[in-house]
Amino acid sequence: MGAFVVAGCNSSSGGTSNSSVVAANTAGGSGDVTTTAAPTEEPLRSNTGAQVKPPAGLGNAQGRVLWNEKPASGIKVQLCETVSFIGGCGGKTFTATTDKDGNYTVDKVAPGEYGLAVQVFDTDTFVYPTSGILSAAKYTIVAGETLDIRATNLFKTDLQTISPKVGETVKSGTPELSWKPYQGATEYEVRLSPKGSGAEMQSMKTSETKVAPENPLLNGDYKWEVVARNANGVKIAETRSETPFKVAGQAGSAKIVLESPRVGTSVVGNGLVLKWQKHPLADVYQIYLNAENGKTPILSFEEVQTNSYTVSKTLESGLYFWSVNAKRGGKQVAASELESFRVK
Repeated sequence: MGAFVVAGCNSSSGGTSNSSVVAANTAGGSGDVTTTAAPTEEPLRSNTGAQVKPPAGLGNAQGRVLWNEKPASGIKVQLCETVSFIGGCGGKTFTATTDKDGNYTVDKVAPGEYGLAVQVFDTDTFVYPTSGILSAAKYTIVAGETLDIRATNLFKTDLQTISPKVGETVKSGTPELSWKPYQGATEYEVRLSPKGSGAEMQSMKTSETKVAPENPLLNGDYKWEVVARNANGVKIAETRSETPFKVAGQAGSAKIVLESPRVGTSVVGNGLVLKWQKHPLADVYQIYLNAENGKTPILSFEEVQTNSYTVSKTLESGLYFWSVNAKRGGKQVAASELESFRVK
């Protein structure tokens, strides 16, 4: 079970809760924690404190928040009636704060299903455990019962990068990516990718505080971030945001430019020819094409060696999306944005 991260948490009145309710602006993000949820019996409860019996007609939820596998105190925890990637917490919200042992009890909760929100220390960021891709995990509160939520391993967002700096232009295809050492970390994961919807990410793990890309970079805009983990593989920190930089002086670009049909234009659906700029390093291209609501792609990364392709199928009226990847020796070297056009 993972989690997505939202900066802030929008909430409304907490109903019968005797806890405070938080309202704030939100913005989307991403991240991960390790957490699971299920009712359990003693002595498997994650909360190490005394279990609180809920009042008649209401329920409780209890659990524990850890950082680097140690208790995290003073952390705000919320049960939210609704959770969304954009808006964060919504509807009835019940709040608690962890004690010195990292324990929390969200008490006097109206029966129903809720999402869980855990504040990232004193920031405006909340972590929401998920049960799938950007789908908030559901925790069912039953009247007269206390739900145990297994411990959440929180992380900090204060890991700092050194080089390349924000907005810096480097003239090397294998620039050294470096960051400050993080106390308690034994392994780092570096995530590096070109900017764009078709970008292919490089993920590199190291015990050092520097690393070079495994695959040489081409000209273009890139972004990178670092995650720190302890000796047991538990995430303890990450960079607060991705660091953008540019690469110049290389043999080709990391971006494929789509030429026809142009984004937003209208074309006829018979004999449609897709064209893009030739890439100097590509030995094969992959084409993706699908209708706006198409369940099965018309072209599912169809491979060609030329920089054009004639669609054999007559396309019906509607909106379509397409993209092209360039590969060399089986590895992706460049990609286009996912662009749209309309068939008359």
